[in-house]
Amino acid sequence: MAAQLKSALLVLATAAVAVGQTYTYVGCFSEPPENSSETQNQFQSLGLCQSTCRDSQQPVAALSNGINCLCGNMLPPRDHLVEEDNCNLPCAGFDRETCGGDGFFSVYFEEPTESEDGAATQEPPVRGKCSAGSKA
Repeated sequence: MAAQLKSALLVLATAAVAVGQTYTYVGCFSEPPENSSETQNQFQSLGLCQSTCRDSQQPVAALSNGINCLCGNMLPPRDHLVEEDNCNLPCAGFDRETCGGDGFFSVYFEEPTESEDGAATQEPPVRGKCSAGSKA
């Protein structure tokens, strides 16, 4: 029964991505998206996490520890980008996908799409740090 539920959830998560969500992999980070909300799921997959973030209208999706999904509006700072081998844990729900690492985050953002008026939406901003003496 658990295997059937796992398969059903995987199909639903994959279908949600196929409906028009286009996410781009940004990289492996040592810090999650700022002010992100976190959910855990024993059947976690890239598609399930992206669907969760899309439903909450947050364009940044991050996965960690194989089961955690974090949704946010801003990418982590680029200076927290780390080597890809830190994000090497398989997703609990679909082990052919990678869901971050132990304390590391595989980060994706939703690609800009055309809005109803034909204009492209913007990519999420990258959270940066101000240098001493600069104005924010």
